[in-house]
Amino acid sequence: METNRKKISLNLAMLLIALFIAAGAIAVYVQYDKRQKYISASEKAFANNETYVTSVFDRIESNLAKIRERESMIHKSFGAPENYSGLAPTERIQHEIDFIDHLLSENNFLIAELQLQLNDKDMRLKGFEGTVKEMKSRIDKYQQEVNLLIAEREALLQDLNESVQYGQMLSEKAETLAHEVYVKSSEIEEHKRLLAQKEADLHKAYYIVGSYKSLRDLDILQKEGGLLGINRVKTLASDPNTDLFHEIDTRNVTKIPVVANRWEIITGQDPESYEPQNINDRTEWIQITDPEKFWKKTKLLVIVVPENALSELASSR
Repeated sequence: METNRKKISLNLAMLLIALFIAAGAIAVYVQYDKRQKYISASEKAFANNETYVTSVFDRIESNLAKIRERESMIHKSFGAPENYSGLAPTERIQHEIDFIDHLLSENNFLIAELQLQLNDKDMRLKGFEGTVKEMKSRIDKYQQEVNLLIAEREALLQDLNESVQYGQMLSEKAETLAHEVYVKSSEIEEHKRLLAQKEADLHKAYYIVGSYKSLRDLDILQKEGGLLGINRVKTLASDPNTDLFHEIDTRNVTKIPVVANRWEIITGQDPESYEPQNINDRTEWIQITDPEKFWKKTKLLVIVVPENALSELASSR
């Protein structure tokens, strides 16, 4: 009986030991499984974070490349096709500076996000801290360059404003000079016209050929002196109407038509200043050989011919 009790107690003890061992094994397995899942989840999270950080780095690098490109465009005076050629120089520069500011702001935001990731996530991300700091330093450097570009833009604006003002001043001065030149040119042209008119007036002369009767009737000639109508001489009337004469330029006209066998110059031109040109005993014209002497006494020339010579003179003209 006692032996049976001992045997049962031993079996129970062994059963309990087996149960404890099984429970321990189960607990160990559960802990192991949890650890494996945790390790797997951690590695996955790290991989995701690593992918995220890499993508952020790529994005920051892309933004920095764009900043360098825009900065190069500014220094090259917008020589590239994307230079917004429709804008004024200051507007183009401001456009590029605004775009660089936008990229710098985006990079600062991305770095701030990375720093939160480093503070909140697995410590293995601490390996990126050096890269983040380097990028932050580079961004700060670009920020300084952007500030310089803004200062240069302000200086350029000032120069442009001064250039515009100077250009307006030059334009006004040019308009004033142009007006003065126009006035002076007009005065010179008027002076030339007056000189030409005076020159023409100085060389203007008048002649008429006709019978005494016709010239008398026109109040060009009259007879004076003598006794009882005898030995009276033909003279030029006072202030004859020059509209009845032929007007000539003494510089150009040196021949006066006569077409008469007999003729007489009433106005007293110097005989040494002209020569008759005869054909078959008829004087066709008189040739003025010395115009200055010929017209020195008077600018009027009156030639009296016989009455029947007038028709011949008319037909010869």
